[in-house]
Amino acid sequence: MTMCDKSYPKGLAFQFLDAVHQAFMRENGRKIPTFDRPYAAQAAFDMTLDKVRREFFDPHSPENVKKVEDDINAIHNIMVSNIQEVLKRGEKLEKMSTLSQDLMHESKKFERSAKYMNFQIWLKQFGFYVGGGLFFIMVLYWRFFM
Repeated sequence: MTMCDKSYPKGLAFQFLDAVHQAFMRENGRKIPTFDRPYAAQAAFDMTLDKVRREFFDPHSPENVKKVEDDINAIHNIMVSNIQEVLKRGEKLEKMSTLSQDLMHESKKFERSAKYMNFQIWLKQFGFYVGGGLFFIMVLYWRFFM
């Protein structure tokens, strides 16, 4: 946790915390399990902490401005790549929509052709009997009612 003025850039404050963490881990990372009391590394780490604090003290120094600009550029690059990924997903969804519509039209064509083929098979199997029955009924109708 760090306390700073309200006008101090938040990104720079987080970079300060990250720099403190990295410096602490670099100097004391392997020694942490051997510490027998709280703040055991404080005396040795105070000089490094002062150095990092002086480095981040003025938010308008060229180094800090460059750090903020680098952070903004990194965020900008991430956002650009995210937007490109969203556009690619949109293109893929549009392609999938087109493919699904084509599949639907083809399945309807297949359904119609299957019904027509079933009707033709039915005619081949039973057409002669149905035609003969109709002819017989017509002959009977003509014979008895005309």
